[in-house]
Amino acid sequence: MAQESKRGLKIPQKPAKKAPKGRNYLMVIGINAYQHFTPLNNAVGDAKAIKELLVARYQFQEEDVMELYDQQATRKNILRGLRSLEDQITTEDNLIVYFAGHGTMNKRKTKGFWIPVDAESHQDEYIANSRIKDHLDEVEAHHIYLIVDSCFSGSIVNRSSAFSERVETLPSRRVLTSGRNEVVSDGKPGKHSPFANCLITYLRTHQGSLPASELELHVKKNTSRSASQSPDSAYIYGLGDQGGEFVFHPKQDEENEWQMAEVIGTFDGVEQYPKADPEGRDAALAEEKLAILKDETAWQQAQKTNNLTAYRVYLRDFPEGIHHEEAHQQMLTIEETADWWKAKQRDNVTTYKEFLVDYPESGYVVEAEARIRVLLASEKASAVAKSQAKTQQASPPKVVLAKKITEGPIEMVWIEGGTFMMGSPEGEEGRYNIEIQHEVTVSSFAIGKYPVTQKEWNEVMGENPSYFKGGDDWPVEQVSWYDVQEFILKLNQQTGKVYRMPTEAEWEFAARGGNLSKGYIYAGSNLLEDVGWFKGNAGKKTHPVGQKAANELGLYDMSGNVREWCEDWFAFYSTEKLTDPKVSNTGGETVIRGGGWNNLPQDCRSSNRDFGPPYDPIEDLGFRLALSPSQEVVQ
Repeated sequence: MAQESKRGLKIPQKPAKKAPKGRNYLMVIGINAYQHFTPLNNAVGDAKAIKELLVARYQFQEEDVMELYDQQATRKNILRGLRSLEDQITTEDNLIVYFAGHGTMNKRKTKGFWIPVDAESHQDEYIANSRIKDHLDEVEAHHIYLIVDSCFSGSIVNRSSAFSERVETLPSRRVLTSGRNEVVSDGKPGKHSPFANCLITYLRTHQGSLPASELELHVKKNTSRSASQSPDSAYIYGLGDQGGEFVFHPKQDEENEWQMAEVIGTFDGVEQYPKADPEGRDAALAEEKLAILKDETAWQQAQKTNNLTAYRVYLRDFPEGIHHEEAHQQMLTIEETADWWKAKQRDNVTTYKEFLVDYPESGYVVEAEARIRVLLASEKASAVAKSQAKTQQASPPKVVLAKKITEGPIEMVWIEGGTFMMGSPEGEEGRYNIEIQHEVTVSSFAIGKYPVTQKEWNEVMGENPSYFKGGDDWPVEQVSWYDVQEFILKLNQQTGKVYRMPTEAEWEFAARGGNLSKGYIYAGSNLLEDVGWFKGNAGKKTHPVGQKAANELGLYDMSGNVREWCEDWFAFYSTEKLTDPKVSNTGGETVIRGGGWNNLPQDCRSSNRDFGPPYDPIEDLGFRLALSPSQEVVQ
């Protein structure tokens, strides 16, 4: 074959400059156990496998590795770890940062983020790519190589048409991402993500030194064959890249292939070993480990499906499996939960008592007993009301409109009925998709001027369940929906009135200012600081009611301080025009409105909806009372 001709003159070459011989630092971050986002299966395993492989086979030392997995991988710890590298690494050293977890993107601003384990729902709790770049800019390493396996990770890549020869002697600042501005795959349980699998396989099987550019080429080519994602790579703009690249150099005492398979720790590594060397000294051990991995993978799949059939299939395939006792226990739990939901659907004293007999140690005992007390009290109140009605038939009672209420244990505000658009417009910042706008008409009613206070609760119930016991005027909290129903029954027996919780439609109409509404986002203002205690100003606690400004109707604390139970059970909004809507017992969860001391501004909007189990008492959850005009009766 003819030798390839080259253009230009042959110029004597200077002696090759050697790459610095510093240390190789590694920061690995892997997150599966998200609390507020969908948990992942393989991110932690991917990160650990990358770390173990680099330490076992390449020139990385255990003492130069920083690891953050699951609950360790908080926003604070990740940023603190990046800052610590600034002081630790010299111009002779190299750094690889590997992140596996959720990512997201502000599509309006094409701004990408890593999502740490403790993030909730606001981008202020994420870590922006720009923030990561700022920290890396302070690291004076020779090579910096950022490898990111998350959705929308490609937003950190800067494109350039310039091409420069990559050589190890020149400083580099490069990034390899699992995809462009797109969602990427986490992979099947027990395996690696498609991106991590390509990385690990090539790092394990490649012979000799491996330039980053060669690794990138392999990963981009092969990942897209096994998943609908397009890995990307480029220099990181603005960090001082000079066209160099990091090179993975093997250790001189490279471990044998079985040790590499153990490092990888999944089918991808272990299953290949006995096939490659069936007579190898570790083949039996590999078969044993493979059996364990199959068991674990089947168990993870059963847990993910989480129904009786899935656990039966696991026990069929692995009758003496590692998790056979857990499988039996999960089946019992599922049966118990199914019986509980049947009891809730029927919602009568007899069914709840039968459930308690069948499951005396159940986690639902407290809720079942509370519901029995509410139903018995309701039956008693109903019987008394019927008896009084018979007695009073000769002289009809005088009805006093709630508007005239001036006495009583609860200070109320009269709300003239009207029609409004319930929910939020599509352009409202922080809007959730369960807030679809629809026209609602509500009748006149009265509502508590403040949330019910600890003093008011204590006078009726004889105890104070609140977590924050600041004083009489602090809102009562840590009360369940069922607890509130008990309180109302006792209050009505003591006062002769018929108090209740507001419906969701009444609550929102009142929060918006009723017929006097000025269209504010929050209850009384577009500035939450003026009307509510929230995460930004509450100091992680509740405050006395009525300290912030009232809304147009003179109602206080409807945005912030404590979230508030409503009478309705949660359901998706109807798009039809409705009058006095109310959702009765669905056996699901009950509605919560208003936002509390621990909420972000978007969750304190008048249109914001939330919901929770009716038996769940939480330290930011209280309520206020309502009263219909026909329910104030004077003999």
